Amino acid sequence: MATAQLPDLGVDIDVTALRRGFENDMTINYSNHGVVTATDVILTLTMENDVSAAFSDVPWTSVDGNIYQWNLGRLEVNESGTINLLDYVDLNATLDTYKTFTATISSTETDLNTKDNTAQTSEKIVGAVDPNDILVKPVGYGPQHLIQPSDTLIYRIRFQNIGNYEAARVVVIDTLPEYIDMSSFKLGAVSHPYQFKISEGNVVTWNFNDINLIDSTTNEAASHGFIQFKVLLKKDVPQHARIENRAAIQFDYNAFIITNTVFNTIDYDLKEEDINKPQLFIYPNPANSFVNMYLQYPTAATQEINAAKSLDSSNNFEGTVRIYTHQGLLIDEKTINDSDINSSLQLFIKHLDTGYYIISVSDTNGESYTGRFLKY
Repeated sequence: MATAQLPDLGVDIDVTALRRGFENDMTINYSNHGVVTATDVILTLTMENDVSAAFSDVPWTSVDGNIYQWNLGRLEVNESGTINLLDYVDLNATLDTYKTFTATISSTETDLNTKDNTAQTSEKIVGAVDPNDILVKPVGYGPQHLIQPSDTLIYRIRFQNIGNYEAARVVVIDTLPEYIDMSSFKLGAVSHPYQFKISEGNVVTWNFNDINLIDSTTNEAASHGFIQFKVLLKKDVPQHARIENRAAIQFDYNAFIITNTVFNTIDYDLKEEDINKPQLFIYPNPANSFVNMYLQYPTAATQEINAAKSLDSSNNFEGTVRIYTHQGLLIDEKTINDSDINSSLQLFIKHLDTGYYIISVSDTNGESYTGRFLKY
């Protein structure tokens, strides 16, 4: 069967850290990998409250509130382009909340593959921030960052020249975990021109030669750079495998800076309905003296970002906590309310015998959540 003679538009978006009260970098990449020209191409960027566009090197055609639109006209076969923007985060924005950016692309013609016509990313509002780091989406569910083996992992490496002179070259090296299927590697948005290679042992290297990255004391907004890419996991990744990743960043010929480590844990039993509802998490586990509890809530907009809600009065949680033996015998019961903050955050278990126990939490709406811990 012949392939349909259609355009295949695609869009990708990336943003740096959303620093409150500052302008921050954003990049939108767009392309046509179809077999015919796309006409009347429209690219749309939608942002949320407290974030606005301050500058675009390709002027937008129209703006309506937080919706910005570019009329790109014709996009030839294999033609691509980049729009570099600065966003501004209002000083009234709440720290540690997430803002979502959505980019869409469309044309007059029917698109061959609409799956890549929309790109979305969420970023947290921050104050002070480590300028050299790595992030992963989905963040994963709970303290173990649980994901399904079929999930696409999106890594973002961010770097900044915080010296006192421009950096002529930057090198970023990422040795990907053994469970990554390297044949699935797909580059996303990158802030500057680069040379790229994949070496034996899952080693990925970006060379930014002649980048001349300005230092933060001279021009803070222009001192940032970033890389984004996507990968899939191997088909035979084992249950509970821990997928860790970190990167090394070199400015000129100085010592490499090692980023933080991000991780996800594989859970074949994790289902969509589990991800879409709150879950009780207990830590430390195993424990000897006490355990802490909190409910994990996924956001409604995306499963990539999770929000934690502690069982404490600041979140207005009220209900009952019960402890059962592994055989189902009720041995303790506590009521959680606004006047009992300590017991709502912690359960003291030093008096319990060694073994497995079940905690059941019921709220005033009739919802119940259960978890298990090991007392040693």
